[in-house]
Amino acid sequence: MPKDYRILLNISHAGSFDRELHQGIAMYSKMHGPWVFYHQPPDYLGRTQSILDLAQRLKPDGIIMSESPEIQSIIELNIPVIVSPLTRLFNGVTNIIA
Repeated sequence: MPKDYRILLNISHAGSFDRELHQGIAMYSKMHGPWVFYHQPPDYLGRTQSILDLAQRLKPDGIIMSESPEIQSIIELNIPVIVSPLTRLFNGVTNIIA
């Protein structure tokens, strides 16, 4: 039986690019999974944690995330990271470029 990969997903749903990115990730996981996704509830529910805290607590197999001030600390956790950058490319991780 294949391993269930645990993926921490920290990407907004606000824009059309973000929604399409979610759809592409879901399609990829169906073809290459099984993947189990972890994500935070929306900000308006007031239960958010930092992405770094979540990564340390959940110990996921990978992280797919938007740009964050915590990116360098997350990279140092030695968990595979994919970033959807807003302002610049990040060395040492895979960057999704629109």
